[in-house]
Amino acid sequence: MSEPQANSGGEQGLVERFLGRDAAAGGLHALLGLPPRAHDQDTVVRALERQLTKVDAHPQSRTPEADEVRLALHAAAAQLVHQAAHRERAAGVRPRKQAAT
Repeated sequence: MSEPQANSGGEQGLVERFLGRDAAAGGLHALLGLPPRAHDQDTVVRALERQLTKVDAHPQSRTPEADEVRLALHAAAAQLVHQAAHRERAAGVRPRKQAAT
């Protein structure tokens, strides 16, 4: 089964504008700047924060287009965190409790 695409053609141009060609290459991992392998939740969250920082530093960070990229990043991270949690449950690892924010 192939990895779901993180963005459509229109979003791909936005992703490239805000995060660069590698992030726009397609797939959840590319969008988050991660190599294509399984990652734990902490790694995914750090990657999300790193990519959001890049969007925030962009000159057009206060535009609806930047918000679309942020939304795509959050969706990609949520999917990868879900996959990580599923792998942990399948392996019999108890999920960690998240700190209240």
